[in-house]
Amino acid sequence: IKKYIMKWRDLMIGRKLGVGFGSLLLLIVAASYVGFTGIKTVGEGLLQVGSQEAPIVDAANEMKISLWVARNAMEEFKGATATLATDDEAALEGIVAAYQASLVEFDALIEIITQLSDNPKLNKLVEQSDKIHNEQFQVSAQKMMALGRQLLAAKRAADDSMLAMEKAFDGVVTQADNAETLVKNMIDTGLQEAQSAEQLQSLLTRDVPLVDVAMEIKNSIQRARIILEEVAQMTDASDVSALAKEYRETIVAFDALVEAALEGGTVDGTEVFALTNKKAKQAVLDLDQQHGVFQQAADRVLTQQSLLIQTSLDATEAMENLDSFGREA
Repeated sequence: IKKYIMKWRDLMIGRKLGVGFGSLLLLIVAASYVGFTGIKTVGEGLLQVGSQEAPIVDAANEMKISLWVARNAMEEFKGATATLATDDEAALEGIVAAYQASLVEFDALIEIITQLSDNPKLNKLVEQSDKIHNEQFQVSAQKMMALGRQLLAAKRAADDSMLAMEKAFDGVVTQADNAETLVKNMIDTGLQEAQSAEQLQSLLTRDVPLVDVAMEIKNSIQRARIILEEVAQMTDASDVSALAKEYRETIVAFDALVEAALEGGTVDGTEVFALTNKKAKQAVLDLDQQHGVFQQAADRVLTQQSLLIQTSLDATEAMENLDSFGREA
């Protein structure tokens, strides 16, 4: 070692400087090579991210957006077919078109990711997402749209049943007014023709309760109408069932009153004698027949409102399923 040290000491200054600069040059070349290699690696990485991975990320984000577009379209569809919403079916076509466009976009994005990605795990996830989208999300959407259109039809049927009931109600009330008027005229005639206190007493005992019966008949009809109006506002099946029970009680009351007027009986503890006046009796018979028409219309109101509520529940459930499958996709 001392030998080499002595030789280094014996070297001239120029040679020592040459060796130093040469060593420095080698270090610079080595550092430059390492730096160049690192920059090249980073550049290749950036190129891969820019040309492959970034488009995949963008496509994945666009997939999520297209799913939200489809889901929001179905939410709009459900709102447009809701019980209190518009029943203009033409407005639904634009919503359906937006939904169909989102499906086309989703499929295109699936294809882009599949072509760009060489990641097996990512490709597997994309495949699963596409399967859920096709076999569950779209199926639920189609079911919800079908139920939405059924909801529109059920709403129209419910509205039509109410109109028919109102028409039948007007007819039965008119007939009830006619029967009441004839009963009152019968009593007025009897009062005018009464010749003694006994005849007046007999009139009061036999005929006056019939006026009360005629009025109670009208009250039962009015009560039925009020109940049916409430039914049309209900959104819960149990409420409709409870109101239906109240409605049928009005029918039982009506039938009992008509029977008392035609055949005699007891109403609220008061004895009622059967009608003997032919015109008044015929008017009650006609009223009973017209009331049958009213009952048919009322039964349809109850049926259609129950159907409307059930269809609305089915549509809500379909929308919940749609949301669930959308999140999975």
